[in-house]
Amino acid sequence: MLLRRLKLDWKYFVGELLIVTLGVLIALALDSWNDARLELRLEDEVLDQLISDIEADTLVFATWSDRLEDKLAALERVSAILSDPNSEIGDSLAFLRAVVVGSQYGWDQPGLNRTTFDELVSSGSLGLIDDPRMRRRLVDYYFLDEDSRGRMSPRRTEYPKIAYRLVPHVSVFMVPEDLGSDRIRGIVGEIRHSDLSDHIVAEINFGRFINEMVSPLDSLARGLLSELVSYRNAR
Repeated sequence: MLLRRLKLDWKYFVGELLIVTLGVLIALALDSWNDARLELRLEDEVLDQLISDIEADTLVFATWSDRLEDKLAALERVSAILSDPNSEIGDSLAFLRAVVVGSQYGWDQPGLNRTTFDELVSSGSLGLIDDPRMRRRLVDYYFLDEDSRGRMSPRRTEYPKIAYRLVPHVSVFMVPEDLGSDRIRGIVGEIRHSDLSDHIVAEINFGRFINEMVSPLDSLARGLLSELVSYRNAR
């Protein structure tokens, strides 16, 4: 009788153990499933933010390209006039505008929209992007931006400072329309007697250098954007 009861108790114990073990395994599986869903949702959010940032970057690059063309054309015009002391300016107000437009991107250059990426790096959360190749591509993109900026900085010239000092501005790159002919002639004279012309070649070279830096960034941004969208949609 006792042996029989022990056998029953043993079977009961084994059954209870199996039930408890199965319950624990199910709970662990549910936790793992929930964690995977949470990570997937977080990755989706991060990808959406990165895509939005890089889309904005491509728009900035398009603006850079147009404005750099304007900058270089303006500098060439200013150079042609200042290289000949007897040259006829014609439209003096347009000349002043050219002097000012030539200073575009001389002070500073717009940066990438890198808030999302920097937050991922600083918080140690870059691993939320599961694909290691995609992580590498992002690191390469933002590193190229940092490297380009580091190479631009020592090439800045005195041209923007001189132009800013000599020509009145109503905004960063706009000249007042109501200066008056006497005032305009006076400013043109000050420009001719300044050392602005000494810095035009360097500013032209700087503008071309910026363009050389922007072009690969633009290409990398467009390729990366396409890859991020494909990666997000394929998940």
